[in-house]
Amino acid sequence: MKLTLDSKGLAEALSIPVATIHQYASKYPEKLPPRLNYPGRRLLWSVKDVEAWVEQHRSRPEPTLAV
Repeated sequence: MKLTLDSKGLAEALSIPVATIHQYASKYPEKLPPRLNYPGRRLLWSVKDVEAWVEQHRSRPEPTLAV
């Protein structure tokens, strides 16, 4: 069972290029799920944090009113 994603895994999960992940991680970290902070380590994200972030940012259809 995989508990973390690297930048390639996150890019695949979000369907965006790896270069975009790297750019956002350095310039716009608020546009990505919160990342794990391990000194001297590569970029890593918790799978659970990514899943929660995607759920929060998912587009939801407006409810329709029954007439």
